[in-house]
Parts: sequence; C-alpha cells; structure tokens
Amino acid sequence: MTLRTRVSTLSLIAVGFGATTAMAEVSAADVWSNYDAYLASVGGAISGDLSTSGAVTTIANAKVDFVLPFGFGNIAVAVSDITMTETGDGAVTITYPSPMTVAVSGNLQEVGAFAATVQSEQDAYVVTASGDAGDVTYTGTATNMTYTLRDITFDGSEDWTIDATGTIASFSYETRVTEGNLITAQSTQTMGENAYSFNIVGPDGLKSTNTGSYGTTDATMSLALPVGGSDIMNLSQAIRDGLSVDIASRGTGSQGTATTTMNGQIVTDQDTTTGASEVTLRLGEDGLAVVGSVEDIAVAMTMAELMPFPIEAAIEQITANYALPVNASEAQQEFRYAFGLNGITVSEEIWGLFDPSGELPRDPATVALDLSGYGVTGLDLLDIAAMMSLSPGGDVPVLVDEVTLNSMTIAAAGAEVTAAGAFSLDNTDMATFQGFPRPEGALEMTLTGVNGLMDKLSALGFIPEEQLMTPRLMLGMFATPVGDDELTSTIEINGEGHVLANGQRLR
Repeated sequence: MTLRTRVSTLSLIAVGFGATTAMAEVSAADVWSNYDAYLASVGGAISGDLSTSGAVTTIANAKVDFVLPFGFGNIAVAVSDITMTETGDGAVTITYPSPMTVAVSGNLQEVGAFAATVQSEQDAYVVTASGDAGDVTYTGTATNMTYTLRDITFDGSEDWTIDATGTIASFSYETRVTEGNLITAQSTQTMGENAYSFNIVGPDGLKSTNTGSYGTTDATMSLALPVGGSDIMNLSQAIRDGLSVDIASRGTGSQGTATTTMNGQIVTDQDTTTGASEVTLRLGEDGLAVVGSVEDIAVAMTMAELMPFPIEAAIEQITANYALPVNASEAQQEFRYAFGLNGITVSEEIWGLFDPSGELPRDPATVALDLSGYGVTGLDLLDIAAMMSLSPGGDVPVLVDEVTLNSMTIAAAGAEVTAAGAFSLDNTDMATFQGFPRPEGALEMTLTGVNGLMDKLSALGFIPEEQLMTPRLMLGMFATPVGDDELTSTIEINGEGHVLANGQRLR
C-alpha cells in the first residue's frame, strides 16, 4: 500500500505537470494552465517558478498545496525541477530528472508536523503533452522505476527508524484533461510488476519487516469535477454541481510477508497471497456503487506465544456488490448489499482443536448474501454537517419500501441453508410490529444436512443429547421434510400482519 500510494501521488502530479500526444497546437503555457485547472478541481493549489528560454520552460520549486477541511491541517507535495520543451510540431515534451525528489510535508490536528522525502530513479521516462489549449492529452511511459524513502520526521520520530524502498518494472498512461463547465479527465494506465519493502524499528526492541509484490495492474478512470474544486464535506452538493467518478482496476495477484519481532524474538510472522482481482467504483447522480472480487486468498500466520502451530486459512473468492443512493429524492431509489465468501478452508491443525477425530466434514464453507430493494432518501448522505446534526432517536432519513433477498447461502461442515424472498414495507404502519414498518411478503428456505450436523456436534460434546429436542421440535414446526435430511420452509407475512410458516399461523 505504501508503494501504491506513492505511485498514485506521482501520477496525480504527472497529470498536472504534463504528459501525452495529439496532433494540434499546445504550448508549455497551455500545459501549465491545464494542470493548474485540474489540480484546482481536486482541491490543490499549484505553484512554481517558471522561466523560459527559447522553446524550453523550466519549472523550479514546483509544489501542490492542499488545505484540509475543518482546520484539520494542510499537506504540501513538492518535486524536483521539471523541464517543458516545445517540439515545434504542436506538442510539448516534459522531462523529469532522474533521480527525482518528491517531498511531502504538512501539519495535521492531533498529529502535528510531519515531513518525508522520497527519491525516485527511472529509465526512459518519456512524457509528451499534445492537443489544444484547454484540452490536453498526457502520455507517459517509464521503465525500471525505483523509490527510496530518504528521510521522514514526525512527532516522536526520533524514537523510530523507518526504511522503505520500492520498484516498478514499467508504467504507462494516457490522460486527457478538458476544461469547460466541468473539468473532465479520462485516463488509462498500466503498471507492471512492482515490489516493496519497508522496515520499522521502534523503541523497546520492536521491529517490523514487510515485503511484497504485485503483478501487472490495468486501470481506467473517468472524472467530471466542478471547476475550482468541491467541498469534501458536502459531496452531495458537488454531485449536483456535476461531480462524477468512474474508476476500474484489474490486477493479476499479489504476495506479501510481515514479521514482527520483540528483542529479536518473533511475535508474529504472516504470509499472504492473492490471485486475480478487479474492482469498479462509481459515484454520481445515481449514487455510490462498488463492485469487486478477489480470488485465491491464502493466509498463513505464526503467533508463537498463542498457537503452537501456524494458522492457515484460504478463500477461493471474495465478492462484493454495493449500491447506495446518496442524495435526497422524493422518488424511489435502488440499493443493493451483496457479498460472498466462497470456498473458505482452514488447516487441519485448526480443525483438530475442536474435532481431532474428524467427525465433521471438511467441505469448504460459504457465506453469501445478496440483498436489494427500493427506498426514499430524505437527506443528503454525503452532507457531513447535515448528517452530524441528526439527533439520536430522531426521524430516520431513509425509508425502505421494498426488500428482496435475491439469495442467501450459509454452508459449512456438511450442512447448508439457502433462502430467497421479497417483502414490501408499509412505513405508515409502525404499530403492527411495534415500531417497525409492517412487512408483507414471503421467504423460501431450504435446509440440507442440518439434522446430521446437530448429531455430529452432539457426538463431539458441543450440544448435550437432551438439548437436541428443542431445535428438532422447532424444525418440525417451521419446516417440511422433502428428502434425506432436507427440509423446506415458507415464512409468509400477509396484509393483516399474520405470520405463517408453511401455511400454519404463528402470529
């Protein structure tokens, strides 16, 4: 994460400080004006000392300042001198020195002043800017990039030693920034294999060592930003002013190790690997939506003082799909909450802690939920001041009208429960169910292997035999046998507020 954050910072500056190709007429002054407009739209104020000699413009003391809301503090990012050369064919080449220094400093509430310097080196860093004034495309490529943390200071830093390095095999991007009623940016980028390493030595013999690497990552980005920036504490208004964000990223995998020692003795030692991953994020007038997945996650951890053996676990796939309306509207808006933890396994050593005889099946476990619906949002959810003004126990700013359980699956140890259904909610009737909107609809459930699981848990001593009668009676009341250790159940709530299980009234 440290390496990627650093690269993202450099990419942001590169968008402002130039890169790309196109065929029209663009000057160094046009490029400077373009990245000034872009950085202002994301809350930054750019400064630098420009000097021009013929076709060459040099920018010394280049810096971007960010002021955080609520007086939380400020952050400044400064880079080494940059040279822009007008090529005579309507384009501008931008040259970054190698090595190049990036200095980050600031002052944050409850943190105090901090400063850090990162030095980067790279081969064949080629950057071109082209297009027209107010519509500039930036194209950049670099190979064999290295990053080294040269120094870092913060309150109490004299007690800590921090070393960090990173490498990127290759990096390329193309970004078009257009000025108008909104500042728009469309970008594609590819980052080759990269690696990081950082060590932290603290007081009292504490030491943390972290190394890792990522495979190739491809990303796209489309932004529409209000001119002059947005109030980060009220992004709801920014969305009404035209703000939209659309980001997609796809990676090929990662691996990392983290070791913590105290006075030379290992406290924790962790290895993590992941396979392919992808994520998309959208924010705009339709709300906030995040969709993502990660495959083949594996974790192995040693905690010598707590466990005499490594803790190992794996998940075949993690998925997420969230959609949330963020701005107030009298019309119904759709929401979704879905996640999946598919193919969960743990090592036999962990199973052996509570099932040494192998009574329980070791089948991979799954926990998955897919819930969607419609509701009315009565408050701008990204207006932080308005949200903070809500009184505890006051009116809820969101009214849910419809809820659909598209699917639910819980499977482990040879048993599985699945469910699906839909309910409408009457928000005008808060009496039938004592303070909750009256639901109307039905839920279908299927239970497989539950009786067998209870028998095995009883054999292992987790459930005394005499206590099995109560759950079995409840299953008999709410479910209908349809096969070998397979039960189904239909839970219905009708328009009169009656609750029925398989047609039998319970309420």
